[in-house]
Amino acid sequence: MTCEDVREARSARLDGEEVSVASATLDAHAGGCPAGRVSLARAEHVTRLVRVQPGAVPDLTAPVLAAVAAGTESVVSSRSGLGVAGGSGRAWPA
Repeated sequence: MTCEDVREARSARLDGEEVSVASATLDAHAGGCPAGRVSLARAEHVTRLVRVQPGAVPDLTAPVLAAVAAGTESVVSSRSGLGVAGGSGRAWPA
């Protein structure tokens, strides 16, 4: 099995595809091939970067500032469960 064969099989495994090569064979290649170890580390790193993305976070600046200015206790809809002063049920101290 060539390095290219192993690289393709590892790529498929990282993508969750079915691989006809045993995982032990792929791991053994990386254990005995310095270029294979580097290739595997890079592929795993890229896979993590692509799959792990930050989630969308709503901008609550305007509702928070409006609530503080109005002296109200709740900033956001009850759906989010967030409130002024860390959800303590109290408005910010004057």
